[in-house]
This record gives sequence, C-alpha cells and structure tokens, in this order.
Amino acid sequence: MNLPPATPHLRHGLGVGTQRAYAASPKNLLQPAETRPERETTVLRSGVLPGGIEGVLAHHTFLGPAAGGHGLSWAERASTIVYAELPAANRLVSHASYGHREPVRAALTLSLNRREAIPAAPVRTGPPVTVPEGVQLEIEHGVLCARIDGRVMDPARLDALCRAASAVADAITTEVRHEPELEVETPVAPPADDARRRWIVAGAAKVRWDKPPADFGTAVAAYERVAAKSGRGLGLVLGGLFFLAAALIGAFGLFTGVRTGWALSAGVVAVLVGSMLWRALRAAIQVSRDLSEGERDARARPWGLEAFVTGYARSRGLTVEDPVLVQRRFDSPVLGHAVAALHGPDGHVLLWLDNQGRRGIVTVAVDGVHATLVDWSTAALDASRSRTPVAA
Repeated sequence: MNLPPATPHLRHGLGVGTQRAYAASPKNLLQPAETRPERETTVLRSGVLPGGIEGVLAHHTFLGPAAGGHGLSWAERASTIVYAELPAANRLVSHASYGHREPVRAALTLSLNRREAIPAAPVRTGPPVTVPEGVQLEIEHGVLCARIDGRVMDPARLDALCRAASAVADAITTEVRHEPELEVETPVAPPADDARRRWIVAGAAKVRWDKPPADFGTAVAAYERVAAKSGRGLGLVLGGLFFLAAALIGAFGLFTGVRTGWALSAGVVAVLVGSMLWRALRAAIQVSRDLSEGERDARARPWGLEAFVTGYARSRGLTVEDPVLVQRRFDSPVLGHAVAALHGPDGHVLLWLDNQGRRGIVTVAVDGVHATLVDWSTAALDASRSRTPVAA
C-alpha cells in the first residue's frame, strides 16, 4: 500500500515513476542500485498506537535526486512514519510543523514599492508542543505525519515516535475542546483590525462599485488593472538590475580578454559578449513579466475578495465575520480553510478552499452543516443559503 500524499513529506517522489535507484541511508551511504517504485509504504502496525493515537506506523520510501556522482539520477530515501487523520486539527490550522530541523519560515511578500508594501498575512500555528530530537512532525488539513529518518526497528524509538504523535494529537484535541461551539443565530467577531486588514480595505476602495461584483473572478479582474502598475514597476526594476549585472560582467570579460590576449580577437569576444547580453536581456524581460504578475496577484486577489464579500454582505444585509474564528468552532465536512465568513438570519456562510485548492461554499444553519464545491458568485451564495441546487 501507499500512504496518501496528504502532507509535504508524503508528496515527495510523487510523479517520478519507477526508476533504477540506489537506497540512501540517513547518512547518504549508498547501496547497490535496483528498480524501485516512486513511493512505497510497508505497514508495521495499525490501529491504536502507543500513547493512544489511532493511525498507522510504517516504513515509507520515496525517490529523489541522488547525491554525488554514481552514474544514476535517483536515490531511494526511507523514513519511519506515524500517519493519522485528525479532522479536528482542521479547525485550528491548515499547515503546521514541529521538529528541530524545521526550516525558517518568513511570512513576507516581496515589494519594492515603498509607498504601498504588502503586509504579511497572519500565520495560524498549532498548539505549542515540544517533540523529541530527531522527530519531525507536520500537519496539513487534518492529516498528521510524524517521522524519523531511516527504517527504524528499535522498539524504544518506535515507541517514542508514536508517543510524540499522540502528544500533538492530544494537544489539538484539548484546544478544540476549549473552543466554544458555533451558534447558528449569533455572529462571531469581525476580522481583526490589523495592518493586513487595513491594507486590504484601502486596496478594495481603489475601485468604485455601483453594485456588488457578480462573482469573485469579475472582482479580481477589475483590481488586476489597478495592481498591474505596481507590479510592472517592481518587475522592471529587478529585471533591469539583472540586465545591468550581466552587462557589467560581459564588459569585464571583454576588457580582460583584450588586455591579456586570452581571446582569439576582440571581435570574437565582442560576439560572445553580445550573445550573452541578448540572452540576459531576454531573461530580464521574463523576470520582469513573472515578478509583475506575482506582484499583481498578491494585490488583486485579496482586494477582489474584499470587494466581493463586503459588496454581497451589504446587498443582503449580512454581517462580515472573522473566518478563522468561525472555522475554529465547527467541524466542516470538507477539509480546507475558510477565506471569508458572513452571518445572517439563516446562519453562517463561508467561502471555502478545500485541501486541493478548489473553491466551495459551506453553510452552518439550523438543519446542519452543508458544503458545495462551486465557484464564488452571488448566485451561488444565494443558492447555498436557500439550499437551492446550483451548477458547479
């Protein structure tokens, strides 16, 4: 069997296919090559594990690039894993990781526009839990994966791995238990008035709407034209710097070649430098285009979402809620996270992204929780609130 590719570690090797590969130990000591699958799981134990967590204890392997020159491109890497599904964790956090080798994460967005920098979005973290050294643990959309590098067989280390996973699961369960349950008839607090929120509201005000946008895509398209100006400036600056650096390097190479006689002739060197600069110019243009698009999307999408949500709320007499608070207080039938939440006489309605990035709408009403995978539009929101079927 193979464990589902539900977390970053479990997605390693996905799509590589069967390859001839070495088996790499945690210390990168390579063993003889043979044909190996891209991912493979060998279950050691399933059910209730030491510490009380219910899940799977297994050896899991995946193929990755081989280190060093051994004539092959692939190496098989192994780990010992505890895999468990914790739907309650989806209330608290979409992604979280624990362990001494966890990479540094910076919640920043690149911007050279000093007049309008992009504030970082708040980072949702899991409960504070310390795991033993050598154990890495990650949670993504209600799935927990704890691991130790290598195929571990020592009973004490296997027990420690299971108990570390159980400790995190228990901490999540305790935190969820302390959350108040979501009341259908009562709205929760509005989104926090922080720097990110103020920046979004100010950005949404850059376009005047006589009536609410018909859908999320229409709203984003309107702000793309506004945001493109800032993105174009960033792309041109960095693309120009890239080209300037290449030109200086080429000029230095030309000067050195002529002075030392290393090149066959100044003409040959000039041709080489010209070719290099042409390639650098094309690369700089691509850098400019890519950065412009990234900068544009980083603005247009949150501004468009704000315009769509607030416009719909005003037109229907609804209250805008903090989506994080709403999500913490109920179990969604669809794993993922809420990006916006509204409340009215018929209960709560959330714009939802599932764990595959698909859009949907989740409603919490007197008759229960309902979820539909559908694009975000005024028609879809109206249909979801009235329980009218709508085409996805």
